[in-house]
Amino acid sequence: MKKLLITSMALAAFSAVTNAVVLWDQSTGADGGTIVSQEFSDFPDFSTWTTDDVRVNDFGWDITRVVFFGTETGLSSANTSVNLYGGSAPNSLSLLGTGTQVGNDLVFTFAPGSVIVGPGGMWMGATVSRSFGAGGQWFANTRQPVTGSEAMVWNPGGGFGLGTDPVPISALTGVPADLQFIVEGEKIVPEPASIIALAAGGLALLRRRAKKA
Repeated sequence: MKKLLITSMALAAFSAVTNAVVLWDQSTGADGGTIVSQEFSDFPDFSTWTTDDVRVNDFGWDITRVVFFGTETGLSSANTSVNLYGGSAPNSLSLLGTGTQVGNDLVFTFAPGSVIVGPGGMWMGATVSRSFGAGGQWFANTRQPVTGSEAMVWNPGGGFGLGTDPVPISALTGVPADLQFIVEGEKIVPEPASIIALAAGGLALLRRRAKKA
């Protein structure tokens, strides 16, 4: 899959602020346990994607770094890839890019302008890809309280006996929880000319509505 450029509006006339900031932070909270998030080359029916919802406010984000916090119970040296996914729904995920495992955590970095996210809601998750026989398992850490929707688990092969559609994480763990992760980057802001155009467009809309009244 190609790196995804998620947009919900024309961003050609928009620019980003110059300093990276924390855009979304679910790195802290009460311990909610762990959940497997791994693509198994030797047991594909048990390959599992965990995802959580993110709310993108203002005019959008230019994402430059994402960290998913986890627990390693096997050998990270057996990874064939470390993958970051995003999409509009838990079962509609595209590859945003690949990263590295640093200790227990999965770290992804992007050049400015390569992952642009428009305003609205999206789902995001990370996995490692390896065989169970060679490397065991990696687990995503979870936390409470839940922000927005609880994390979802997608096991399209049905190996866990919960069907092939995404289910809330509580269906596996018994406890609603979020994934532990952080998103950094820059907030998209309109250029001055775009602000004028947006204002003019809004004024024109108000005038059209007034004529119909």
